[in-house]
Amino acid sequence: MTHDGAQDDALRPELLAIGKVFDGRSRYLVPIYQRNYAWQAEQIEQMLDDLWDAKGNYYFLGNLIVTRSQASSAFPVYEVIDGQQRLTTLYLLLRGLEHHGHTGCLQYESRPRAMAALDHIAQAPSDLAAGEPPAEDHAIWQGHRIIKQYLARHLKSQNEQKLYRDFVLAHTQVVRITLPAKIDVNRYFEIMNTRGQQLQQVDIVKARLMAHLGNEVERACFAWIWDACAQMDAYVQMTLSRGNTELRSQIFGKDWSFLCLKDFDDLLECHQNIHSGQTHSEPTSSRPSHGYGALEIDAAIEAYAKPTGAKEAQDENAARFQSIIDFPFFLLHVLKLIMQEGASENEGILDDKRLVKRFDEFLEVKGRDKREGARQLVFHLLRYRNLFDNYVIKREFIGATDDDGDWSLRMLKKDKDSFQYVNTYPATENNAPDTASLRLLRLQSMLRV
Repeated sequence: MTHDGAQDDALRPELLAIGKVFDGRSRYLVPIYQRNYAWQAEQIEQMLDDLWDAKGNYYFLGNLIVTRSQASSAFPVYEVIDGQQRLTTLYLLLRGLEHHGHTGCLQYESRPRAMAALDHIAQAPSDLAAGEPPAEDHAIWQGHRIIKQYLARHLKSQNEQKLYRDFVLAHTQVVRITLPAKIDVNRYFEIMNTRGQQLQQVDIVKARLMAHLGNEVERACFAWIWDACAQMDAYVQMTLSRGNTELRSQIFGKDWSFLCLKDFDDLLECHQNIHSGQTHSEPTSSRPSHGYGALEIDAAIEAYAKPTGAKEAQDENAARFQSIIDFPFFLLHVLKLIMQEGASENEGILDDKRLVKRFDEFLEVKGRDKREGARQLVFHLLRYRNLFDNYVIKREFIGATDDDGDWSLRMLKKDKDSFQYVNTYPATENNAPDTASLRLLRLQSMLRV
């Protein structure tokens, strides 16, 4: 890329201070196939500590990989290929430092919740106790809150805040690498490393599938479903329709237990209704995940046999879960079911290192329309995830304790204006699980990965 904006085939690295990255002119667009903002306190505070320890010197924060958008614009628009977590954190840090010269420079493509949070934060809200609005991105609001609290601990005066802001703007640097216009971004994904770790294959698969969709509306709907299914430690009804009970009823029926839509077009209509304001929301919050304990399966069965009594959950924080497999393995299971490959024993081995290759093979099946293949796949991904939640055991953590948790086999059901988690297979009169439950629990205890 030349300095006047013309495209060429050269890789263009530029060492830039943060003040030049957020110069009031450049716009950064996080494409829809990228993950949502996901940094938590550990990553955010580590970056802030590094900056704090370096103040007074220069600090290099790493690479920002971008491509120059071909869309016509009065200002340069860069699509962010790698570095969006740091870029978003820097944006939130500058907002926390009351630097107003970069409003509107960061955008998340087709993600209204993320954009609503960024726009709201850009209006300089200072009341942390008020919490985030229910229709806005929780992770971004949480990042904003963590940064504000960190700054309140370290900066005791307006002068200290100004000195620290000047350090971040002038002495903190990144290398912004603009990829050639004709580069195969998917291929770049496969060879790119971020601090020694290869980009996750699930992100490559997501990008390749979305590339075959017909328009931005379909891509936004695809990402909405994919991202909800990727959160393996919560029931998909919660992640897909967080805080929106009317939408939950449209997708999962009046009792919220099973997917009742028939295809991707039905989901597309629901997704468009969210943006048009035809569904209504209620406040919710997110749920953390926890590690496995060491309960024996026989003890889990005994615990499962006990009657549950009162409601298991009145809100989304009352019960937390941990899946026995992670999302890449779940994707491979889903793909195997779709392609009906159960006939051969050799085909039964699922290797997450071959995730990209397996999905490429799926798309290249002779006669398959790739756009329709991507649409059908993400619909079945949601369908099987719903069944997985209902019929595969998981660790369940009740309340706010961080103990080992219990094995549970429950489904989510609506209960008046709330919901509860009920046993998938009710106990018999003598409080023992029925034969089917015993067999399922014993079989699925062997699936731990």
